[in-house]
Amino acid sequence: MVNDWIKSLAQKERERVAEAKAFSIEVPKFLKLLLAAIESDITAFEQEFPNEHVEASQSIVPNSLSVIRSFSDSSFAALITTNPFNRTLSCSYEGCRNSAGWEKQLTLSNLGIHFHGGSTESTVAELSRDVLQPILFPDL
Repeated sequence: MVNDWIKSLAQKERERVAEAKAFSIEVPKFLKLLLAAIESDITAFEQEFPNEHVEASQSIVPNSLSVIRSFSDSSFAALITTNPFNRTLSCSYEGCRNSAGWEKQLTLSNLGIHFHGGSTESTVAELSRDVLQPILFPDL
């Protein structure tokens, strides 16, 4: 006989896992849109600074992206990851001065993944800026 508290928590856990799975299904599409926004912003930056090189790609870490700005003797890097259980997108930095990482809450609706009250398109545009600013303009 299963204790009542186990039954109660088991049902809540099944619901939590189902919500995380639903979010996880949408993550690849969302990251593809975010990567496109980041790449567009990088192109604009490289037009302003033709001798600079910044690369964005899917990371070897599942459901994540990386951005690297290389210099002859160092680099700035960002790793963008998702957490389906708490519905967040996080960014951590390496080599960037004055740049603590951040975590942003996301919402899943029939429109896809986005900020609460925003569209997916406005969400990826804002996130692209948040990711890139410490890498492209580290002292500003």
